[in-house]
Amino acid sequence: MSTVMKLSSHDRKELEKFTLFLSCKSVQVIVQSRLGQKQKTQCKAEASNSDWFNLDIPDEDDVQLQLNEAMAGQIPEPGGPSLCTEISLKTVDGDTLVLEVWQLSVSNVCDSSVRATYTVYNRMSIVLKSLITITRVMPAYRLSHNQSRDSYIICFNVYMGEPQLDVLGEDYKRVQVGQVGMPTGTLTLGVDYRTKMTISPQQAINQAHPAMMLKSDYFKPDLSPRGMRMRPSTDIATDAVKRSDKDLPPEGIRRQSGVAGHNGCSNGH
Repeated sequence: MSTVMKLSSHDRKELEKFTLFLSCKSVQVIVQSRLGQKQKTQCKAEASNSDWFNLDIPDEDDVQLQLNEAMAGQIPEPGGPSLCTEISLKTVDGDTLVLEVWQLSVSNVCDSSVRATYTVYNRMSIVLKSLITITRVMPAYRLSHNQSRDSYIICFNVYMGEPQLDVLGEDYKRVQVGQVGMPTGTLTLGVDYRTKMTISPQQAINQAHPAMMLKSDYFKPDLSPRGMRMRPSTDIATDAVKRSDKDLPPEGIRRQSGVAGHNGCSNGH
């Protein structure tokens, strides 16, 4: 492993693009696995340009909109903020319990043995496939399939920054999904999850990225929890992850901004 490596501007742009799309597809996989139903896609004889990492992962538009707002033009960069996806449980009485915090980060440690960008691409594809599997063996997956308007709903929160792990309570555990060594750094994807499921009246609820709902008719209108309303979201471009190679200038996806977060709840779908 090396901490310094020269890279052409073309290869650097390609790696940034791969990181962007892996980030977006990872959040889609995580959130869709918590909607409360099995995800099904049709097999294709030939892959299209939108089938990144050779996987057909349709984008939920509202999830993508919130993801774009949270990322605000940033991507996880070496030594920079992580992309975090927080999954929580909210009861009809308004109690909240954070179940998982997924984190995608890039360290400053470079892998000088990787000479071709397609090698990174293939390894990212393996990580994404591993993520699909791991999301379905976590405790929150079973909980998401039992959600209803009479008991609880599953919510999500996406933000850039340091993962807020204190909301997971005592004795939380970590599972590493995978790592990808790149000439620019090492990408790591993992999840920290709660092991104690008791909600106490004195439990402190994280206010750094307050929970909010998706539109009440987004999933199932009859399962919308009582008294919840969606905060209006700002007008953001929703096609950031659908651009072609030529539409992804490095300065566009590396634009800096403050820490942002956006979230929602799945209403039993």
